[in-house]
Formats: sequence, C-alpha cells, structure tokens
Amino acid sequence: HLQLAIQHEYGAIVQYSQHAGLFLAEDQNLKAFYESIIFNEVEHAILLSSLVRQRGKSPTLAVWPPENLPGGQARLKADLEAERGAIALYHKMLTLPYRPEEKEIIKKILKAEEQHYRAFSRKLERWSKNK
Repeated sequence: HLQLAIQHEYGAIVQYSQHAGLFLAEDQNLKAFYESIIFNEVEHAILLSSLVRQRGKSPTLAVWPPENLPGGQARLKADLEAERGAIALYHKMLTLPYRPEEKEIIKKILKAEEQHYRAFSRKLERWSKNK
C-alpha cells in the first residue's frame, strides 16, 4: 500500500500542477492555493518514499493517472475526488500491520489530506456560487 500511496501523491502533484496552470487565466488567486497543496503532496511523497526505502525496497516512479478536465468546476471536482480517494487509502492503511512510527506518518498524511479535502470543498462551493 505504500507504493500505491506514492503513486497517488505523484498523480496529485501532476494533476494539481496542471490545474493550477489552467486556472491562471480564470482565477489568479487559485495559483497560491494549489501551490501550497502541491507542496504538501511533495512532502507526502518524500515521507512515503523514505518508508519504502527503510523497508529495503525502491520507491515506485509510477503515477496514479491524473485527470485533466475542461472547466474550473470539473477540475475542482476531480481534485476533490482525488483527495477523497487519498483519504480512503490512508484510512485503509491504518488498519494494516504497519509499525507504530509508520502509522504516525500515515496519520500525519491523512490529516493533511482531510484538510485538502475541506479546502477543495470550500473552493468548489465558492466557484459554483460565482460562476
């Protein structure tokens, strides 16, 4: 599951980077929003890669398939869905037999993903009201 989580983080980085660039023409304020979330996703990928390496394996370079959709509302919905998927994955990982220190890292990442979900929910709500 660690490798799958890394793939998910890489996919989020690619998807959110693309969406940030697309939003520049529509809403300049979303650039900083996406940059902060992308930074978090990079941190998550580094932490997960470190856990895989500690287990004597090589972290994957595979990427969970990112989505690139037309229109701001569709992009925000896709990003919200990506966060929902990450939350489900990390909840599942917490039920598996990881070492306590690994579970602490997974809990930390889960908390951040839940914050991202709430942030995307708020952005989608505001976007929907303004469009």
